[in-house]
Amino acid sequence: MGKTKKRGNGEGSYYYNEKRKCWIGQKVFGTKADGKPNRVTRYGKTKKQCQEKIAKYELEYKNGVCIESSKITVHDIIKMKIDDDFKSNLINANSYTRRNDTLNIIDNYGLGAVRIQKLNETTLKKFFQSITIYSNSCIRKVYNAVKKCCTYAVKKKLIAENPFDDIIRPNSDKSDKKISSLTIDEQKKFIDVLNNQEINNRYRYQYLIMLCTGMRMGEINALTLKDINFTFKTININKTISKDEKDRPILGEQTKTDAGMRLIEMTSTVYSLLQEYINTKYVDNKEQLLFYDEQHCYISTNQVNSNFKRLIVKYGIIPTYTEFRPLSEKRRKKIAYKKYSYYKITPDGYKALPKDAPKDWETNFGNYYYKAILADKEYNQHMLRHTFATRCIENGVDYKTLSEILGHSDISITLNTYCDVIGQFKKEQFSKIEKSQQQFNILGTAVDCNNDCSKKAF
Repeated sequence: MGKTKKRGNGEGSYYYNEKRKCWIGQKVFGTKADGKPNRVTRYGKTKKQCQEKIAKYELEYKNGVCIESSKITVHDIIKMKIDDDFKSNLINANSYTRRNDTLNIIDNYGLGAVRIQKLNETTLKKFFQSITIYSNSCIRKVYNAVKKCCTYAVKKKLIAENPFDDIIRPNSDKSDKKISSLTIDEQKKFIDVLNNQEINNRYRYQYLIMLCTGMRMGEINALTLKDINFTFKTININKTISKDEKDRPILGEQTKTDAGMRLIEMTSTVYSLLQEYINTKYVDNKEQLLFYDEQHCYISTNQVNSNFKRLIVKYGIIPTYTEFRPLSEKRRKKIAYKKYSYYKITPDGYKALPKDAPKDWETNFGNYYYKAILADKEYNQHMLRHTFATRCIENGVDYKTLSEILGHSDISITLNTYCDVIGQFKKEQFSKIEKSQQQFNILGTAVDCNNDCSKKAF
């Protein structure tokens, strides 16, 4: 006989093939798309080798990578890691969505479809050179995802060598965005608008609380009555409004980072704001959320951001201007048509498109334009958090305390984020230092720094 079969209970079948001079192992894992059994075959010099190979496939099968190892792609491994982390509660729904967005970039530029055993250094270099149109932050996320994918492939012996070893993360074509905040005059104007023309704005209290505490908008919208302690004048920040896998707002069980879990003290202004809101505006709901949307329950940051941008433009808080730009800039495969929102060029200038979409919209939307509202600095609701931090630095709040108030995981994040503001503040502080030194006759002679600074002192 050419072979001798040995079968274990539920372990598959293993036999030695005299003709091939090797052991063969087989086991069925579910069914294929055509309904036939998904029978997996592995070969080895010993029965143990076959069993190990079958066990390896079984692990991949349970993790969702139920395909031949020779056909496993970059997408398969990254997606498996994302899903595993989510199922194990290592990441929340918001992180799950962001990591899938990163995977979409990898797929859109073709790397996701590359079989892991065909992946090489040249392919990786070409891929990273093609995504430099994205921000450094985005490139960093993609880089880390692909790096982990390659490390996993080596660890599981899907590939012998790591093609990622000599890959250097590229820099973006764009310069890093500088943080933007309201100037003192802009802040006064914004507050004046909220206390007069927009006194009934549904997000008025969120804006003011953000300006006075530096809390993230998702943290503010997740506050409950239990989080506000008027006796000890503290706010317990322990969760945030995030998004689920379908991009819908949900109440997360934790903050954006572990450092985001914090207790901050109320100033008298914040104390009064919260008391006024709870006494006059609070709407009772089963979760006791301070800020509640009767229609959708949770208020998303995007909702607030849209309203904030409208206020900035409507009241001229920050000088803005409009510019027509081609829709191709948005770099989306398909853009839903909105009546009267897009434009075409005519001999008389830009003309709004009618109620119905042009016949070539689906295939040539890039030939049309949209009206972009621009400013000399980035503006969105998050700048209110930056404004709070900027005012703190200007008033001498130490960086360690500020880092804890903002919920940064490390003081270096605070220093790096506000380096420009800190630089300006240091210049002002050094002028004070110089003034204090002039009280003493350090050089042994009286020197008028305004008139004699060009003179050398020996």
